Amino acid sequence: MVLASLAQIPGRQVHLLRVRAVLRVMLIITFRNDGTGTQKVGNYEVTVRINSFELERTRIEGHRRADGWRELARLLLESIEDNG
Repeated sequence: MVLASLAQIPGRQVHLLRVRAVLRVMLIITFRNDGTGTQKVGNYEVTVRINSFELERTRIEGHRRADGWRELARLLLESIEDNG
């Protein structure tokens, strides 16, 4: 919440105006299977965004599908750390 004071007029009370600022921020991570893998291994295009602002774009190749989504997320973090 932000408080802003109105100009003080001599002989008058100072009034406070309450302003509520609402900021909606969403972290969006998208894994898109690009269709070039096999039944056992997938390749993914990955984007990381804050609302419409793109923070990161990377590619993950050779993910063993049987390892599940948690391993895919771990590979994403590893990829970002490797890229700096």
